[in-house]
Amino acid sequence: MLRKAYVSALRSWERDLFDATLPASARVARCAYFKALKKAKRDYWSSFLATATPQTVWTAKKLAVGRPPPRFAELPGASTPPQLNQALLNHFFPS
Repeated sequence: MLRKAYVSALRSWERDLFDATLPASARVARCAYFKALKKAKRDYWSSFLATATPQTVWTAKKLAVGRPPPRFAELPGASTPPQLNQALLNHFFPS
């Protein structure tokens, strides 16, 4: 419902040849829509954590921490797989 109000206000503003400023109704609708979106996400996350089981705790941890770091450190001067291969061979098996 809030999204419809926001899109409707935005389309009416576009129809009026893009006035210099966004009309107050469109601004209010946009703020209300995005505020409700943030609140819904926050409420869902709170309820997810409140009902977490031992199995879903790890899912919550993964979502909270984000992407894991790369498994292998980057070697300077080795950006492609063949260069990485050669750098590792030279390091572990010197001539």
